[in-house]
Amino acid sequence: MKHVFISHAGRDTPIAEKLYNDLKDVGHDVRIDRKELKFGDDTIDFMNNAIADAHTVLIVFSEHTDAAVWQRKEINAAVWNETAQDGGKVIVLKVGNATKLPPLIGPKLFGALDPDQYKDTLQKLCTAIKSLASATALVYAALSEGSENPFWRVRAEYFEEMPKLLAEAFSPPVSAKFRLLEQMLPCFLEGSRGTGKTMLLLSLRARILAARSDSAVKPPQLFGVYVRLERGAFCNAGIHTADGRLKDDIAREDLVQLTDLFSQEFYICLVESLISELAFCVKQGHITLPSSNHSLLVTALATLIKGADSPRPWHCEELLGTLAGMHREIADFVRRKFIYREVVRVPFTHFDIDLFKNVVAEVRKHVPTLQSTQVTILLDEYENLFAYQKVVVNSLIKLGPPALSVKVARKAGTEETSATTLGQELQETHDYTRIPLIYSVEDDVDFSRYLQLLESMVKRTLASHNLSDLDLAGILPADSSDEISHDALRQAAFPLLKVSEEEFDKWDEARQTTKLTYYREAAIYRHLYGTPGRRTRKRFSGHKDLAFVSSGVIRYFQEIIGMAFHLQVSSGDGAAMPILPKHQSEAVHTVSDHNLSMLSRNIESHGETLKYFLLDLGDCLRQKLLCHTSEPEAARIAIKDPELLLNQAFADLNTIVHIGVKEGVFQTIEGRPGIRPKHVDDPQPVEVNIARVFAPTLQISPRLRWATLFTCSELSGLLSGDERRKTKSKLIGRLSGKKIKKTDERATLFGGTDE
Repeated sequence: MKHVFISHAGRDTPIAEKLYNDLKDVGHDVRIDRKELKFGDDTIDFMNNAIADAHTVLIVFSEHTDAAVWQRKEINAAVWNETAQDGGKVIVLKVGNATKLPPLIGPKLFGALDPDQYKDTLQKLCTAIKSLASATALVYAALSEGSENPFWRVRAEYFEEMPKLLAEAFSPPVSAKFRLLEQMLPCFLEGSRGTGKTMLLLSLRARILAARSDSAVKPPQLFGVYVRLERGAFCNAGIHTADGRLKDDIAREDLVQLTDLFSQEFYICLVESLISELAFCVKQGHITLPSSNHSLLVTALATLIKGADSPRPWHCEELLGTLAGMHREIADFVRRKFIYREVVRVPFTHFDIDLFKNVVAEVRKHVPTLQSTQVTILLDEYENLFAYQKVVVNSLIKLGPPALSVKVARKAGTEETSATTLGQELQETHDYTRIPLIYSVEDDVDFSRYLQLLESMVKRTLASHNLSDLDLAGILPADSSDEISHDALRQAAFPLLKVSEEEFDKWDEARQTTKLTYYREAAIYRHLYGTPGRRTRKRFSGHKDLAFVSSGVIRYFQEIIGMAFHLQVSSGDGAAMPILPKHQSEAVHTVSDHNLSMLSRNIESHGETLKYFLLDLGDCLRQKLLCHTSEPEAARIAIKDPELLLNQAFADLNTIVHIGVKEGVFQTIEGRPGIRPKHVDDPQPVEVNIARVFAPTLQISPRLRWATLFTCSELSGLLSGDERRKTKSKLIGRLSGKKIKKTDERATLFGGTDE
């Protein structure tokens, strides 16, 4: 992950730590030995990684630097990395009465950190670092709203002004997987962040479906009504704890009443959305509604909502005003009843599924073009609901057909309940079907469908901007040159093949080719990341390569191609299409860095923990990739004793795994068992894969060919502040076959007298 690295002598620790804290306070990712290295850590490995992955290396140069052996090595490495490998920019900051600067770093002197100059230097330094653009800043620049980049629309709400593009690019039947969406049987769309759940739901919305057809005369086959299940849209009586669970002292009768109140409010929302969607489609000319029918419809709906004796509204807008008033009545009741504990009368109790079905029937009766149309309720963000609220929604799913169908989007890894208000369970296949939105890029059929969807998305997106009509392979050509030389490939592969060079040369050509192909990717990684003094990043190019590393998640691919397009255009390398392989590869690494760094910002409470858990796993798996003699590409996490996840001792691990699945950090493939145990008496492991988009920044292979066995105790140790480094050291030793030696190296290098 790109960062700022501070190099300093041991005696300059106070000023270096002050600089570290000030840069962290303004939002920069900063690394410094004092904050990370502990007794027994591999100091040289830390220096190599910190310098190799830095976008800026700050050299705190003082009178102590000349005698600081390890700081001088850092300076030499940083200057060489910047010059020979296009690495991080070196900036020199002088402290006190330092001697003359060495010639190679003299031109890099930026300012002084003495007390009278510190503030001005820090301000200028922040500006300079910002200009070197972190991965996240680059992604924001490439995909900023309203940009000339045709791929900036990575979120569903960005398509509000281009409904036709949304309808064509993200709607069925682009892939056979989504044909169930237009059928009567209810379904759950499941996927992590960025898998296109909202886009697919919105593609079925009535106003979006109208954009699919140029003819307003043809009766629509489906009338989709979209509702976002946000907690702010429904009254909260304050009965939940910070983690969303019910308080222990909540009375059963209160919970029953709150369930009914949510049901009332939920169906009011459905009626509002149905009327709003109908009014919009009529106004835009997508649906024809004669004035006489409009009047009859409004009267019928008003009778259902307020009763026959209520004042007669004249327009749909007046009906919507009535429904808004009912929302206010419920909010007032909840506030007075559950917050102030007053004795108040329930405002109304007649909104339920039967009333809603009657509303749907009246709409069909009075709108001629909808008489044979399937009304479909599109519910988004189901995971936001509390358990008692999900029970209400489940009842609609079970009882809706044939009057209406329900399509629900929810994040993978969220808590499920099959309960309904009827006392009958919501049953899969009988009452609904499940559509997983994460494509398996290792399955040929699924990967082919994913490529078909991406091809459609990209071509239609470019057509909407009058750009290239190339196919996906033409837009993203692969680099056909060898990534490393044949000799380097052979040398890196010999330890995996367990043969000497002489033995290998005795094999026939076909056998040599087969064996080298089997371990080719692992050998490339070992040469690029395992050779001392070398830190060349792995190359990614070609539409299949980029689709593969996107983990089968639409948004990851959108970010990668959008970033690549931005780099191509801003570099001045000719036409916008095709995108050169070097820009594709840089885009992959930038997007990978960005998504890792954003975990701590996007996930409240657990984001920082999840980020460092992932980094620690990456360190362990990278060592296995570089050292294991037979199973190097092993980023599939197989939990050996998954039943222990339910134990209180491993509650934190269970939480992190579930959040990781929900947010797309980890992926599971439903129905696929884990690796087979070596002995029949051993328990069956459960697998969790690290999403491939994180592989470039973790420096591991995205090809998850083998699984790595972990126990709950080992993984839990990576979450413990006290045990984390010790656990990680043991895991690296076990996975790589190395024995970690404890020395007093850090005490010598970074103590009070490190020279």
